[in-house]
Amino acid sequence: VALLVLLPPPAALALALDHDQPGIVGGWGASSPSDPDVVEAAAFCVGAYNEASNSAFLFKAARVVEAESQVVAGTKYSLTIELVRTVCEKRGGSGLKDVDLERCEVASDAEQEKEICTFQVWSRPWLNDTQLQQMSCRAASS
Repeated sequence: VALLVLLPPPAALALALDHDQPGIVGGWGASSPSDPDVVEAAAFCVGAYNEASNSAFLFKAARVVEAESQVVAGTKYSLTIELVRTVCEKRGGSGLKDVDLERCEVASDAEQEKEICTFQVWSRPWLNDTQLQQMSCRAASS
């Protein structure tokens, strides 16, 4: 009795074992901060931060420090964002969604506050659903 065992080529085996390899369904991979989907997810995160923050002022993204995505039933994003305080005051209520943060100037150096926040967001565009799953922030060192 002969037993035939088929083994994958070494390159395919290495690819299958590399769980961080972008493009593998279910694996985390690096994403470009300028990718339109990442930009949209980052804007959602900044809005969530402003809603949860006790600050009297709005914050906006200075830069996306790191972006990763994972294909699931939709896409999960893990984003590290540097946030800076603006001169725009919060008005409370539903007005936060109507504010154009691009028009809000960054506070002067004397009044500047910076935060580094890591967010996990789950986006399912076909359901028009984006959920903040995790947010943690710390003061940024100058």
